[in-house]
Amino acid sequence: MFEKDSPQRINEHDTTNANVNCGIHCDVKNCVYHSSDHYCTLDKVSIGAVDSIDCATSSDTLCSSFKAKD
Repeated sequence: MFEKDSPQRINEHDTTNANVNCGIHCDVKNCVYHSSDHYCTLDKVSIGAVDSIDCATSSDTLCSSFKAKD
């Protein structure tokens, strides 16, 4: 996990390319935390399960931190 003061993690609410968490790659372009270079601007995300706590594949998981752009 990256700390907010880490050189790889800057401002969590600014989605410019300079302010991303390089440890969280993201392809969800309609999320408010998505940067144009495919990283998340949050310092951490919460991952949940789709139907149960026993996930077999990545399609059984979801990003609980997702917030849709207006």
